[in-house]
Amino acid sequence: MTGIRPHPRVVYQSLKGMAEALQAAGKDTTSDRGGPMRGQPNTKQIEAHVTSWQR
Repeated sequence: MTGIRPHPRVVYQSLKGMAEALQAAGKDTTSDRGGPMRGQPNTKQIEAHVTSWQR
């Protein structure tokens, strides 16, 4: 188990942020059934959200 591992809370927060971004994008897409990957117009929203929590 050598190697640098980030703190579990940091990983959890980033994953939670990613999940929230995907959920928000899924709500905004034209097709409710397909989720975030079905309708593509919201990729910019996802990228903006991801870059905001990466800072």
